[in-house]
Order: sequence, then structure tokens, then C-alpha cells
Amino acid sequence: MSQQSEQPEINPSAVTISTLGFVAALITCFMNINLVKNYMRKKNDMTLFYYRFTVDVILGVLLGSYLLLVVLYSYFSKYLSEYQNFMFYLSLSASNVGSCRSIIVLSVAIERMIAAYTPIFFHNYRHRCPNIIFLLLAVLFGLTEDVVLYGPCDFHLNIPKNCAAFGCAINACFYSYWTTHKSV
Repeated sequence: MSQQSEQPEINPSAVTISTLGFVAALITCFMNINLVKNYMRKKNDMTLFYYRFTVDVILGVLLGSYLLLVVLYSYFSKYLSEYQNFMFYLSLSASNVGSCRSIIVLSVAIERMIAAYTPIFFHNYRHRCPNIIFLLLAVLFGLTEDVVLYGPCDFHLNIPKNCAAFGCAINACFYSYWTTHKSV
């Protein structure tokens, strides 16, 4: 009976959704790899789109790996319990990359809006703002999660035995920040 209490209860719907997420992450990853491979540097105005495609590849790899481990952990937690820290850092990295992606998508949307509504201004002045600035701002925004987690929230890694999800591994302070941050 003590072995059953150590083994997490398998939630079939969570396993199904995680499996579908893994498959979707693989498909998205391969589609974005194809888009990045076929990129020809003929037009500089598409660079932000290709930053996004590249970030989507990274996000797909991180999420796919994490979801695969979650599914495997739900069946083989006894053997995979030593990988809980790795799973946590995979999910934190995926969250960071997701935040980075959101800023890149916002940059693309703003750039396209300016190009559509003020085309002459856009044509005359867009070259003065290099694309790398948007990428650096996105990366810095993605890293703010780590700063909050280890700074103000004073997080110490101590994952409960039956925890395979990011939400149960973090403390209440960061959970509050993270859910607010992701809902905006």
C-alpha cells in the first residue's frame, strides 16, 4: 500500500492533453524549422517574423520535451523522480521563451500597424531602429521571470514528491506573479 501512495494518481485527461500537446509541439516545431530554413535574406522587413519562427522552434523543443517527460512521469514516477528538477527547469525555460515570444509578436504587430497606417513615415524611418533591439528587449523581458522568482519571491527548489507540473513546484509568491503576468 505504501508504494501506491508514492505513485502519483494518473489523471487520464491530463495525460491525453499532455500527449496532444506533445504532438502539437512537434508539428509546430517542424513547421517553423521549415519556415526558417526557407528564409532568404532578400527583405529585411521580414526579420522580426523570422525571429518569431526561431523562437517558436525553441519553444516547441522545450514544451515538447517537458510534455513528454510529464507523460512518462505519470506512468514511471518511481524511475523518473530524480528528473523532477530537470522538468522544473525545462518548464521555467519554456515559460521564459514564451514571454520572449509574446514581446516579439507584439513588436511585429506594432511594426505592421505603423507600416499600414503611416507607410511614408515607416519607409523613411524604420531603418533607424535595428531589429536586434526588439530581440534584446524580448529576451530581457523573458528573463524577468527568473529575476522575480529568485529575487523578491525568494524561491528555493524543493519540489514535492508527486509534482510534475510547474504550478505545484513554485511558491505562492511567484505563482501569483506568474498567473497575473501570463493573463495580461
